[in-house]
Amino acid sequence: MTNKIYDLTNKEQTFYKNNDLFAEILIKWIKKTYPQHVKGIVAYAKSTGWQLNKEETTLLLIQVMVLWESQSNNAATYLTLKDILGEINQHNKSEWLTKVLGEEQYGNYQLNKDLNGFQKLIDWLAICDEYRHTTYWVKLVYDYFKTSNQDDIKPLLEGYDYFYQQAHEIYKPYVLGYHTFQNNHFKTYKNREDVLFTGKHIEEYYLNFVGAALLNKAYKDSFNKAPYHMLVLPACMKAGTNETCKVKQNNSLQRCKSCRTDCQIYQLKELMHKYKYDVRIVEHGSDLTTESTQLADQNLGIIGVACSLQLLEGGWMLRKMGIPAQCVVLNFSGCHHHWQNEHIVTGLFEEALIGILENK
Repeated sequence: MTNKIYDLTNKEQTFYKNNDLFAEILIKWIKKTYPQHVKGIVAYAKSTGWQLNKEETTLLLIQVMVLWESQSNNAATYLTLKDILGEINQHNKSEWLTKVLGEEQYGNYQLNKDLNGFQKLIDWLAICDEYRHTTYWVKLVYDYFKTSNQDDIKPLLEGYDYFYQQAHEIYKPYVLGYHTFQNNHFKTYKNREDVLFTGKHIEEYYLNFVGAALLNKAYKDSFNKAPYHMLVLPACMKAGTNETCKVKQNNSLQRCKSCRTDCQIYQLKELMHKYKYDVRIVEHGSDLTTESTQLADQNLGIIGVACSLQLLEGGWMLRKMGIPAQCVVLNFSGCHHHWQNEHIVTGLFEEALIGILENK
């Protein structure tokens, strides 16, 4: 079984061009439609020690719209079931998520579109590992609304329709496998721990695509000023399996040992010598989280390569750690942990990477 939920292969140039253009459109739209929130969030963030730019503020407001649409039912169901089944904890978390996400017998619950509903959404996101770092930044938006005594968030949430319509027109050629997976394969995931991750709605793919472009614009200058740089690649790019690949383990970060010249990781390592970049490999995005504190002390700028659904979590994590980052989207997800029955070699669009390296 091959599950290519999204696929950029042979369409990369058009994707990256349209992705950058859509990011610019959203920046202008947010500024025009929600000027008071843009100014208010920037001012509130500054009072808490954070300097947010227009790209970050744009992304945060859109992220609230999208997460409300995609996760509010889960949040409301969780809070309703909590009164019936008891508190969630690490021992019953998998069972809990299965009930919340996989059972329809409990009804279709929704959050009120007010600050109370917003708080409940954050409570849900906070217990989900998939939103561990996102939650911190989304809560900043909630705190802005709360401290400015703005209980009516409906006008903001109404912007979702504009975002979705525009995004769907741009990204639908790249997500042709999404509905096939949801209709034919997702039912087999109902009792798995990654049911939330693999069951994310299509608008979260769109959000991560354009979010990557927004964060690249946001951190471009600080990334270029970093004295040292690292390229972090996912293990699903290995030409060989874990049994045949001869990577050298260094904590959670691995070094390529040049065992295969037909491996894109090896080829990228050779390319990065020219730019004086260190190149590392991670088995899973969480491995980078494990090493983030150590990395933050090295004055590094990081280029992260990841599949769509991990882009924003990684970007927000590095932002909180003070590590300026850029990202490149994997052409498709090849991970056997979530999507494939066996290791499938994926790759990236090298022109997108070189554009970052040469500050284009």
